[in-house]
Amino acid sequence: MFHFAFISGMYTVEFQKRRLPHAHISVWLSGSSKLITGKDIDRIISTELPDPKLYPKMAEKKCIKYFPKTFRGLTTIDDDGYPQYTCRDSGITIQKMGTTLDNRYVVPYNPHLLMRYAGHVNVEYCNKSNSIKYLFKYVNKGPDRATLQITNNNDEPVDEIKQYYDCRYVSTLMFHLLNEQLVYCDDNEDLESTVNRNLQIETMFLAWFEANRVYVEGRNLTYSEYPTKFVYSKTERKYVVAKDIYECVRRVNNVVLDTYKDACYALGHLNDDKEFIDAIKEASDLFSGHQLRKLFVSWLNMNTMTEPFDVWNATWTLLGDGILHERRR
Repeated sequence: MFHFAFISGMYTVEFQKRRLPHAHISVWLSGSSKLITGKDIDRIISTELPDPKLYPKMAEKKCIKYFPKTFRGLTTIDDDGYPQYTCRDSGITIQKMGTTLDNRYVVPYNPHLLMRYAGHVNVEYCNKSNSIKYLFKYVNKGPDRATLQITNNNDEPVDEIKQYYDCRYVSTLMFHLLNEQLVYCDDNEDLESTVNRNLQIETMFLAWFEANRVYVEGRNLTYSEYPTKFVYSKTERKYVVAKDIYECVRRVNNVVLDTYKDACYALGHLNDDKEFIDAIKEASDLFSGHQLRKLFVSWLNMNTMTEPFDVWNATWTLLGDGILHERRR
């Protein structure tokens, strides 16, 4: 059994689809426990099938990944700071789904942790400064997320302000049965005064009936559709014709464009896609290449960039960050 001390650590628990929860853990070893040589690493990390005589309890709990490594007699650290773990041709093999596997297929692990927790525990050596960002972002990557876009089936322009306006009012429309509207009163007000006062107050639902009597153009609208043409005034307790105060935002050179995005293009705010290039460069200080690529793909799916290829050419080195590391692994 080995013993080592660490000065700090961090972890996150992740829940994936159809899988049990698992943790990503990073620890910083103290000076007396630092791993300097290949032999130091060998005391902690192994990439060989466990000796069944030394670890009999692990006979049914094999830690495998389907990738072949190269046999090597001792652990070394290359010029780039990456470890090349010991992987000897010991003659120990296992059978998995009819395939014979040897040490070349073993993921780096620690035998003592594997025996203690009886589960998959991947242990890696890290002593490279440019891996710090990767470690922090991977441990703190958080839950899965999805980006979606809602469009009309007939490809008509989508009015974002109108959508918000409709949803806000549809969710707050009030209705009631005859003489069953809500009545509000003060604690010290008598019942008769309360009833008489509320008889003179129009509710939103009653105001809709009155508006249909006054405005002919609103009679072909349902109650939920009414806010698209009319606004309910709480002070006057009645519906009034809505004025499109947002139309001026879409007006460029006396022409009302279909969307606010088209107006931005016409004004020259988005033509060079500079905001997207600057966003990727700024985010690269904190986010991994994998996260930047997901951001870029979400922009592609939502058709927000004018010239996506120009954005790629200006930022491809940042978007490609981490790919070489993954390929090396």
